[in-house]
Amino acid sequence: MEIFNQILGWIIILGTFITYGFQYKKLYDIKNVEGINDNMLLLGCTSSVFNLMGIIISNLSQNIDKSLYFTLLPIIQIFSPWFCLQINYLMYYIYENRNYHRKKFIFFNISIFLLIIIIFPIVAVELYNNYGILSDSLNILSAILSILMWIPQIITTFKEKKEGSLSLLSLGFHAVGCLLVIIFQLSEKQIFSTIFPYIVALSCESWLVIYCLYIKYKTRKDSLLLTDENLYNN
Repeated sequence: MEIFNQILGWIIILGTFITYGFQYKKLYDIKNVEGINDNMLLLGCTSSVFNLMGIIISNLSQNIDKSLYFTLLPIIQIFSPWFCLQINYLMYYIYENRNYHRKKFIFFNISIFLLIIIIFPIVAVELYNNYGILSDSLNILSAILSILMWIPQIITTFKEKKEGSLSLLSLGFHAVGCLLVIIFQLSEKQIFSTIFPYIVALSCESWLVIYCLYIKYKTRKDSLLLTDENLYNN
């Protein structure tokens, strides 16, 4: 079982980079961010940061005799989506021409840097005897942000009625990855508040993929009907 967990953990880590690769490629090819809501990226990065800090504290609070490798594996697995989201947000910044969104990106990353380097270590030291409460608080906050993360993107996609710069391949594979993360974290006996954000992501990404595919199908069907009607009239 331990070997299975290791294999699954590394599949998830490598799969995370591969699935985001489809999104990176699409952004690089079309060189615009149409259809992508930057609040989704901002909230997603923030959620991932809190989730990462939560699992770090969770592992520190557990008095389990684990090797360094087995302690770090679930942390690395949680780190990978944050890292990939940061790259995604960076590419958004590169291809976004509106100054307001570019300034928001810079301000956000300065805030995250201060949170990780200064605020988090101080809080961790001050609340040394309350790691369980701190871990739960961070993960609950991450879960709330993960829910809020998808609301602006779902609204944007629903209004524009097209995928735009979103990669459906990336979303689809990432939804599968979220399912694997849930299985992996359950097998590692991580607390539910760590896993919950991935349940939300699985549901929302699945909806986005299904909705965009439906719009594609409906558009193609309407186009074929219009073509047939024109041929009939002629």
